[in-house]
Amino acid sequence: MNDIPQPDPYADIHRKLRLILHTGQLLMENGADTNRAVRDMKELSDFFSLPAAALSLHVVYTTILVTVSDNTHAYTSFIKCRKHDANMDIITAVSRLSRQAVENHLSLDAYEAALDRIERLPRRYPPICSVLGTAVACAALSVLFGGDMGAALCTAFAAVIGFGVRGRLNHWKVNPYAGIAAAAFAATFTAWLLMPLSLSATPYLPMIASSLCFVPGIPLINAVDDLVNSHIVAGITRAVHTVLIIGAMTFGIVLTIRLGHVADFATLSIIPDASYFIYALAAASAATGFSILFNVPPRLLLIIAGGGILAVCLRNLLNLGLGLPLPSSATVGAAAVSLYTLAASRHFRVPTHVISIPCVIPLIPGIPLYRLLFALINVRSLPLPTFLSAVQDGIEAVLILIGISLGVAIPNLVARHRLDRRQRLEGK
Repeated sequence: MNDIPQPDPYADIHRKLRLILHTGQLLMENGADTNRAVRDMKELSDFFSLPAAALSLHVVYTTILVTVSDNTHAYTSFIKCRKHDANMDIITAVSRLSRQAVENHLSLDAYEAALDRIERLPRRYPPICSVLGTAVACAALSVLFGGDMGAALCTAFAAVIGFGVRGRLNHWKVNPYAGIAAAAFAATFTAWLLMPLSLSATPYLPMIASSLCFVPGIPLINAVDDLVNSHIVAGITRAVHTVLIIGAMTFGIVLTIRLGHVADFATLSIIPDASYFIYALAAASAATGFSILFNVPPRLLLIIAGGGILAVCLRNLLNLGLGLPLPSSATVGAAAVSLYTLAASRHFRVPTHVISIPCVIPLIPGIPLYRLLFALINVRSLPLPTFLSAVQDGIEAVLILIGISLGVAIPNLVARHRLDRRQRLEGK
């Protein structure tokens, strides 16, 4: 019996490389972690029958490079990642397509056509839903920080103004960091103007919560995930991007503090005092609002609302009920969400970060960060004990952010390691 000739894996090699790069580009540009991009690109190269030993991938935040060698020639190509957005629908669609390509033996033409359709997908939610999502998310965060209904309404209106400013500046292609600074200023300044009308017992909280729709939660969590998974260059680049966004937000907020002569951030309470039901409702609302901003598929909204409730209520129980430090409580809350996400992502067949990142956004330590910012701005006029207390709160806030990121990343890392090990054993 004659052996059936196997197709040449290097046939159409340039087209295959272009499709691999385009797949990775869509993932990186829309908020996927580097490990997800590398894994999907390797799965696609396996589908194209490219030898794993001959394939080399180099993925950083702004550039993807792939090289394949056939012992005679080396084929190298690269692509730039020119924008960075948060679009979980595209991440889900690209990952689903990678599986379908293997399961259904798609041709190059079919795969390329499907990838082009994914790139042109419209957002799941109309603009009015994004505006409402922003308002609900920021208002819910103000409640989680201890605000009342007057503060929540003021926050919602100010957040919509900031969101609109950023959208307009993005349309005009203004530098993204300058756009975030202007939007943060617009949101916090609007909140300051509304203070006399809010009739709130916590009138300063809207200045904190109204600009948190710009918080770089996805770059921060992905940066830690990349560093933990040894994607050092990509992780450091994401971390720098995160710092630049926070710096831009800080500039806009500082401008408001100076113009408004704000003098009360250093004394804001950071101890929640509402019922668990109120915080559960606020956590679900914040997680759902951010899901809309991140363009998460609608079928996942209830799951994400449940994850937000789990994160916040577990953190509050450990911190307020059992006296655990806040960074440890937030880390455990994020880790619980990560485990919850592993089960949900398997059932719904979506990447874990699509669910986990919106769930942990309600854990953001807004008040301690702003107390540190206010203390640094007013260092000459604050009493030394007040200044030291604010610095301590700021350090705690940084630890909370790191804990949230590690809590999300490490359970996923362990699960992926066990899954890869099982696949290797099955392969033998």
